[in-house]
Amino acid sequence: MGAFSLEKCCKQHFEKKIIVIEFKSFFSRIFVGDLNNDGYFDLLINHNDDRFPEHTLYVWNSYEHQFVKIEFIGFDSLMYFEIEDGYLTNSVRTFERPILQTIIWDGNSLILIDEKELYFE
Repeated sequence: MGAFSLEKCCKQHFEKKIIVIEFKSFFSRIFVGDLNNDGYFDLLINHNDDRFPEHTLYVWNSYEHQFVKIEFIGFDSLMYFEIEDGYLTNSVRTFERPILQTIIWDGNSLILIDEKELYFE
Protein backbone atom coordinates (compact mmCIF):
# COMPACT_ATOMS: atom_id res chain seq x y z
CA MET A 1 0.00 0.00 0.00
CA GLY A 2 1.21 3.51 -0.70
CA ALA A 3 2.15 6.25 1.73
CA PHE A 4 0.54 9.72 1.57
CA SER A 5 2.31 13.04 2.11
CA LEU A 6 2.01 16.69 1.02
CA GLU A 7 4.60 18.75 -0.87
CA LYS A 8 4.66 22.35 -2.02
CA CYS A 9 4.36 22.51 -5.80
CA CYS A 10 4.73 26.10 -6.82
CA LYS A 11 3.93 29.69 -6.01
CA GLN A 12 2.26 31.71 -8.74
CA HIS A 13 -0.67 33.79 -7.55
CA PHE A 14 -1.14 31.78 -4.37
CA GLU A 15 0.49 28.80 -2.70
CA LYS A 16 -0.61 25.40 -4.00
CA LYS A 17 -0.17 22.00 -2.43
CA ILE A 18 0.46 18.78 -4.30
CA ILE A 19 -0.48 15.42 -2.87
CA VAL A 20 2.25 12.82 -3.26
CA ILE A 21 1.17 9.19 -3.33
CA GLU A 22 3.98 6.65 -3.32
CA PHE A 23 3.49 3.17 -4.80
CA LYS A 24 6.88 1.54 -4.50
CA SER A 25 5.89 -1.66 -6.25
CA PHE A 26 4.45 0.01 -9.39
CA PHE A 27 6.17 3.38 -9.88
CA SER A 28 7.96 5.90 -7.75
CA ARG A 29 5.27 8.53 -7.23
CA ILE A 30 2.02 10.04 -8.42
CA PHE A 31 1.71 13.79 -7.97
CA VAL A 32 -1.84 15.14 -7.85
CA GLY A 33 -2.32 18.88 -8.34
CA ASP A 34 -3.48 21.57 -10.75
CA LEU A 35 -0.46 21.70 -13.07
CA ASN A 36 -2.08 23.59 -15.96
CA ASN A 37 -3.98 26.15 -13.83
CA ASP A 38 -7.45 25.18 -15.05
CA GLY A 39 -8.88 24.58 -11.57
CA TYR A 40 -8.87 20.76 -11.81
CA PHE A 41 -6.45 18.21 -10.37
CA ASP A 42 -4.03 16.62 -12.82
CA LEU A 43 -1.83 13.50 -12.50
CA LEU A 44 1.93 13.49 -12.94
CA ILE A 45 3.44 10.00 -12.74
CA ASN A 46 7.16 9.64 -12.01
CA HIS A 47 8.33 6.34 -13.49
CA ASN A 48 11.91 6.45 -12.19
CA ASP A 49 13.62 7.41 -8.99
CA ASP A 50 14.37 11.03 -8.07
CA ARG A 51 17.90 10.94 -9.50
CA PHE A 52 16.64 10.41 -13.07
CA PRO A 53 12.94 11.25 -13.03
CA GLU A 54 10.81 10.55 -16.08
CA HIS A 55 7.22 11.73 -15.98
CA THR A 56 3.98 11.07 -17.79
CA LEU A 57 1.39 13.82 -17.44
CA TYR A 58 -2.39 13.44 -17.52
CA VAL A 59 -4.67 16.49 -17.25
CA TRP A 60 -8.35 16.44 -16.38
CA ASN A 61 -10.66 17.14 -19.33
CA SER A 62 -13.80 18.64 -17.80
CA TYR A 63 -15.83 18.16 -21.00
CA GLU A 64 -15.08 14.44 -21.35
CA HIS A 65 -14.85 13.85 -17.57
CA GLN A 66 -11.62 11.88 -17.88
CA PHE A 67 -7.86 12.27 -17.75
CA VAL A 68 -6.07 12.91 -21.06
CA LYS A 69 -2.40 12.08 -21.63
CA ILE A 70 -0.31 15.12 -22.57
CA GLU A 71 1.97 14.81 -25.60
CA PHE A 72 5.51 16.17 -25.25
CA ILE A 73 6.65 17.89 -28.47
CA GLY A 74 10.35 18.65 -28.99
CA PHE A 75 11.51 17.03 -25.74
CA ASP A 76 11.40 13.59 -24.17
CA SER A 77 10.31 14.05 -20.60
CA LEU A 78 9.64 16.42 -17.77
CA MET A 79 12.52 15.93 -15.37
CA TYR A 80 13.04 18.72 -12.83
CA PHE A 81 10.43 21.32 -13.67
CA GLU A 82 8.94 24.51 -12.28
CA ILE A 83 5.53 25.93 -13.12
CA GLU A 84 5.82 29.57 -14.14
CA ASP A 85 3.16 32.07 -15.23
CA GLY A 86 1.98 30.60 -18.56
CA TYR A 87 4.91 28.24 -19.13
CA LEU A 88 7.14 25.62 -17.51
CA THR A 89 10.89 25.46 -17.09
CA ASN A 90 12.42 21.99 -17.24
CA SER A 91 15.98 21.23 -16.10
CA VAL A 92 17.49 18.27 -17.91
CA ARG A 93 20.68 16.48 -16.90
CA THR A 94 23.00 15.50 -19.74
CA PHE A 95 26.50 14.04 -19.73
CA GLU A 96 27.95 17.31 -21.08
CA ARG A 97 26.04 20.12 -19.34
CA PRO A 98 22.66 20.67 -17.74
CA ILE A 99 20.03 22.20 -20.03
CA LEU A 100 17.19 24.54 -19.09
CA GLN A 101 14.13 24.16 -21.35
CA THR A 102 11.21 26.56 -21.70
CA ILE A 103 7.95 24.74 -22.46
CA ILE A 104 4.48 26.11 -23.23
CA TRP A 105 0.98 24.61 -23.14
CA ASP A 106 -0.88 24.11 -26.44
CA GLY A 107 -4.13 22.24 -25.85
CA ASN A 108 -3.23 18.67 -24.87
CA SER A 109 0.46 19.19 -25.68
CA LEU A 110 3.52 20.69 -24.09
CA ILE A 111 5.83 22.23 -26.68
CA LEU A 112 9.52 23.03 -26.27
CA ILE A 113 10.12 26.62 -27.41
CA ASP A 114 13.66 27.25 -26.11
CA GLU A 115 16.56 25.49 -24.47
CA LYS A 116 19.82 26.81 -23.08
CA GLU A 117 22.90 25.05 -21.77
CA LEU A 118 23.74 26.06 -18.22
CA TYR A 119 27.34 26.93 -17.46
CA PHE A 120 28.81 26.83 -13.97
CA GLU A 121 32.25 28.00 -13.00
